[in-house]
Amino acid sequence: MPDENINQNNINQNSQSNQTENNNELRLGGSIWLVGFNELDKAEMIIIKKIVGNYIKKLADKTPYDEVKIRLKMHEKGKSYLHEINADVYAKGFHINAKAENRNLYAALSDVLECLLKEVEHKIKA
Repeated sequence: MPDENINQNNINQNSQSNQTENNNELRLGGSIWLVGFNELDKAEMIIIKKIVGNYIKKLADKTPYDEVKIRLKMHEKGKSYLHEINADVYAKGFHINAKAENRNLYAALSDVLECLLKEVEHKIKA
């Protein structure tokens, strides 16, 4: 069960000490996993953590969840990258998956998390 009072400081503090042995997964706040974000620099990760933290707070307000996993794949396209992000929410009684692609990393992340929120709202109403 997630901590209902997730705050940004907790996510920032926990993320530094919770990398797995293969350095491919980063754990935020207990039940939030970032996979494939290890190639990003420190400044990008600060923004990523803020975006994820804001959406996770909204998610926690809507439903208790067991785990959130966000996976990043970067595909080189010419001089830039296409960012493919897959996200999963595991909660009691349901699992939701969403995917987004964008050349802008932050837009792709916001799109996929917004899609997850809408799907959770739909599941709750159904």
